[in-house]
Amino acid sequence: METKIQGSSSIAIVGGGPVGLYTALILGQAGIEVFVFERSTGILRHPKAAGYFPVVLDDFKQTGIYDDVYDAGLKSTGLSWRKPRGDLLARIDFPPPTVGIQLEQYEFAEILLKHLSKCPNVTVVFGATLVYIENSPDLVIATFKRAHDEGLYKHKSKYMVGFEGFTWSDYTIITVKVVYSSHHMAPFEAANFIVDPELWGVVIKLGNDNWRITFPVRNVGGVFEDWTEEKMIQRAREVFHKLLKGPLEELRITAIASYKMHQLCATGFVEGNVILAGDAAHLTNPMGGLGLTTGLLDAALLGRILRRVLLQGQSSSQLHNYAEERRSAFLAHTNPMAIANLERLMGSKEGAVKDRDELFEQFNNGNTDCIRKFGEAQLKLSSTLGAPL
Repeated sequence: METKIQGSSSIAIVGGGPVGLYTALILGQAGIEVFVFERSTGILRHPKAAGYFPVVLDDFKQTGIYDDVYDAGLKSTGLSWRKPRGDLLARIDFPPPTVGIQLEQYEFAEILLKHLSKCPNVTVVFGATLVYIENSPDLVIATFKRAHDEGLYKHKSKYMVGFEGFTWSDYTIITVKVVYSSHHMAPFEAANFIVDPELWGVVIKLGNDNWRITFPVRNVGGVFEDWTEEKMIQRAREVFHKLLKGPLEELRITAIASYKMHQLCATGFVEGNVILAGDAAHLTNPMGGLGLTTGLLDAALLGRILRRVLLQGQSSSQLHNYAEERRSAFLAHTNPMAIANLERLMGSKEGAVKDRDELFEQFNNGNTDCIRKFGEAQLKLSSTLGAPL
């Protein structure tokens, strides 16, 4: 096949999901030339992580996307932990004016693309699959195969940032987007964790009568089953009978997808001029939305450092500071928080039950110190809180 020279840029980003696009926006707003290569032929509309915490929203204000995200999403003012069918175990309210935003990933990506359209120095290429890279001290040459194109082509950049991404072999996660009357969904509120040894998961409201329900399927012998859409819908219907109280004949499934559940961190985030962030650097279970949150906070720090290196002539050794800081944030904070979130939902051993009951008692008694510490733990995921661009 013929090899075509695509072009060059200061930064090449492989992976056009929310984290890759957010990094491109931080760089593009500073006038840095960026190419984003995404293997899908457009923004994927699969149901995925949809929660944006205050620690991330703070950074959105600096990049100018906060108002659009706020207007498009559903505002959540607290968290609930419930049994299947909705019986309340514990609830905490965010102190006003704090809110979380619940917004589908593809809708967030569309907001980012709108803002990127104002950056003529940023190009987003869909349908481009990375084939291999040549990593030298001065540049990176990436070779791509494009959809509907017989040839290979190369792209040169000073730095390449990769976002494409320990598997929990016991479980597959199924995420379902449904349209169902909020009256029938009662008593579920905007953000709900489901506590049960087998039927644990998350139920969140996306707006009006739109909901997203995430639940596990236990894999037999640690073997991942091939989940066709028909099989996923059948399993979802079985779960809904156990989870919901309303008449299910009125529930309509609008999207469904399955995912493997991961817990993994790369040994290094920087190799030569290739930098890892987001899912390429670390993977975590989806109970709590910490994977997307941590990835966006990777972008917040990496974008700032690359701006200083490329525009202010600061040392590229700062990229190793990025690697150390963000790997430490994942291992010290994201990873244990995500595992604790999961154990809080599914744990059935005596120690796990005791820890959960004690925490829920503190929440329900309105222990402000306990609730404050629970919320402040997420601030530790950030390496840029309050830092200017």
